[in-house]
Amino acid sequence: MTVRRSERSPEDLLYDMVSSYPGGVEAMAQRLGLRVKTLYHKLQESPTTREFSSMMHKAEEAGMATAHEPLQALCFRHGGIFLPIEDFEHISDDDILKGVACVMAQMGSMAGAVNDALDAGEICDRQMEKIEPKVRKSFAVMAALWARIKGRVKRDGSKPRRGVFAPKAAEAKGRVEL
Repeated sequence: MTVRRSERSPEDLLYDMVSSYPGGVEAMAQRLGLRVKTLYHKLQESPTTREFSSMMHKAEEAGMATAHEPLQALCFRHGGIFLPIEDFEHISDDDILKGVACVMAQMGSMAGAVNDALDAGEICDRQMEKIEPKVRKSFAVMAALWARIKGRVKRDGSKPRRGVFAPKAAEAKGRVEL
């Protein structure tokens, strides 16, 4: 039986991530300023939040594809999902909104395909594993847009806004506000 990564414990995934770190456990211990034996002990006894975060941070710095898997498993254990929010500050408002529209269109077609597959009883774990990253990416794009809007409101306060996020600009372009 194959066990999906989301069904494995965060502790096991953290151990796997540290073990597959470039240079192995020894290199991770050195980067964290710990003895190898101490790191092994922390991995066996469930690390503190700070230690968990430090290990993930080092894995992110090393560019490991599995860096977020322990956190995804932790969120899954508690009924949530982890969505890394990318920095879109260098992208214009128009381009972000176009990207969101594109993602929403893709989600619509994907939802239709999933619905058809479920109705036919033809969906399997392999198909879900192909769909899940796309769903996560679309949620992350939407979360990034929301974070950007929230950041602007916090930064600008009640100042009049210009551009596509301004109410007047949206009305002038015939956009519907939610």
